[in-house]
Amino acid sequence: DLSWGDVAGESGFKIERSTDGTNFTPLASVAAGVLTYKDTTVSGSTLFYYRVRATNSGGDSQPSNVAVMSAVQPPAAPANLVATPISGTEIDLAWGNVTGESSFKIGRSIDGTNFTPLTTVPADVLTYADTTVSGAGVYYYRVIATNSGGDSAPSNVASTAPVQPPAAPTNLDATPISGSEIDLAWSNVAGETAYLIERSTDGTNFTSLASVGADVITYKDQTV
Repeated sequence: DLSWGDVAGESGFKIERSTDGTNFTPLASVAAGVLTYKDTTVSGSTLFYYRVRATNSGGDSQPSNVAVMSAVQPPAAPANLVATPISGTEIDLAWGNVTGESSFKIGRSIDGTNFTPLTTVPADVLTYADTTVSGAGVYYYRVIATNSGGDSAPSNVASTAPVQPPAAPTNLDATPISGSEIDLAWSNVAGETAYLIERSTDGTNFTSLASVGADVITYKDQTV
C-alpha cells in the first residue's frame, strides 16, 4: 500500500515502479486528491521501488522520494509440535513460536495424510487443548502459521491416542477378619491412577465405598 502528501494544482498522480531502483515504469494513475494506491500485483520476496509524480495540463512534476518495500512474506513453519494425551477426551498440543505470524491454523487427521481444519488460534498462542477426541484411535496433528502474505509450510506431524481406561482388576478376594471388618485384595493393572471400590448388599446394585491410589491393591472395609 502506498500513500503520499498532496500538492496544489495537480489533476492527478502517476505512480511508477522499479525492481532495481533505477529503471522505473508506469504502474498506475489516480485522480486529483487521491493520495493512496494499493499495488496488488506484487509477489515473492523481491524489493519493489516506488515513486509518484503529480501531473496537470502543464506537465509532470519531478518524482517524489523513492519508497522501497517487499511484499509481506509467509511466516516460517512452526517447529517442535508435541501432542500429549491428557484423558480419554483430551489431547493437548504445544509448538514453537515463529516471527511475523498473525495466527496459527491447527489441522487434524485420523490417517496421518488427510488433514482437516480443527481450529485457528491468535498470534503467539502456542498451545491448544483438543477436547473432541474419543476412542482408542490415533490422532495426527499439524500446525500452519499464517499472515497476510500467506500460509507457512506445515509443522512436523505429532500423533497420539487419547488415554485409555485401564484393564479390569482381577483376582479380587474378600477375607472376613472380624464382625466389623472384611479385607480386600486384588491384582494390580498397568496405567491406573487410582482404584474405585464399590460395595453391594445384593450383588447387583453397587455403590461407592472408597478409593485408593495407584498400585494400592488392598483395602480394609471396617464398616461391616
